Amino acid sequence: LQKVVILGGGTAGWMTAAYLGKALQGTVDITVLEAPRIPRIGVGEATVPNLQRAFFDYLGIAEDEWMRECNASFKMAVRFVNWRTGGAGEATARELPDGRPDHFYHPFGLLPDYDQTPL
Repeated sequence: LQKVVILGGGTAGWMTAAYLGKALQGTVDITVLEAPRIPRIGVGEATVPNLQRAFFDYLGIAEDEWMRECNASFKMAVRFVNWRTGGAGEATARELPDGRPDHFYHPFGLLPDYDQTPL
C-alpha cells in the first residue's frame, strides 16, 4: 500500500485522513480530494462525548486545545420534534393527546452532573 485517496473532504474526509496518517505512521501518501464548488456543511456530527477518547487522544491532541481552536461546543443530545404525531414538518412541537409536547431527547451516552445539577 503506497497511496490512499479519500474522496470528499469535510468533517469525515479530513478526520479520516488525520486518523490514517497517524495509524499508518507516514508510510503512505494520503490525498484528500474535495470539490471546489461544494461548500462544507459543518453540522457538528462528530461532537459526541466519546470523540475525545476515540479520536483526539489517539492523535495526541488535547481537548482544550482543539475545542478552543475550532470554537467548538459539546453536543449532548438530539431533540426530535413531532416524532409521534402526524402532519407537516414543523419546528414547534404539536401537543400529544395527554397534553404534553411531542418531542423527545436522544442523549449521547450518560450525561454528567455539574455542581450537583444533572445535565
